[in-house]
Amino acid sequence: MVLNKLRARLHDKATSYGLWVTMESPTLTEIAGALGVDWVCVDMEHGHLDFREVMEHVQHWRPAISNLKRLVKPNGVLLITTRSRGFPYHGYPYDFWRYEVQDMRAIFSDMTIDVLETDPVSPGVFIKVHKPATFVERELDSIDLYSIVAHRRCREVTSAQIYVRRIRHKVRRALSRLLPKNILAGLDRIVTREEAPAVQGRGAR
Repeated sequence: MVLNKLRARLHDKATSYGLWVTMESPTLTEIAGALGVDWVCVDMEHGHLDFREVMEHVQHWRPAISNLKRLVKPNGVLLITTRSRGFPYHGYPYDFWRYEVQDMRAIFSDMTIDVLETDPVSPGVFIKVHKPATFVERELDSIDLYSIVAHRRCREVTSAQIYVRRIRHKVRRALSRLLPKNILAGLDRIVTREEAPAVQGRGAR
């Protein structure tokens, strides 16, 4: 039995190859099985997950972006959607960054940008790029992003900042049951030293 073969490989501490499937398509799972991998795990807990609305939750975004670029084959396509400044904190379990159009343009300046635009519904950005046949990866250390944790552009966020932000989020949730929304929004701007967010329209490339 296949299961017994996998158990034998695990028992022998041999390398096994598999896929953790989080997308809802049953066809994808069938394809994974047809590839001849040792195992396929269908994630029934977390639902659909891809690089839509993920990058703002990745604390160390530079190596994550670098890995994505390396995984894409020459002339392959990469699609990313993420949130921009003005989108509220949503720590499930963490929320770190806000990406703007100019950030994405700089981050993916080593790839060919096909589409780069803002979300017409809520603050966010969408980018579609393809990897050139001759690819030279750019360094990302010089790029600072706006952090929803630190409320400013910075290179990294610290553990202390993350702890304070989570406590502040809990306090805000408690106050939201007591205060009107306009007063709560004013307190938010005072705490974060931010201006009221501007209305975002559909952006150009």
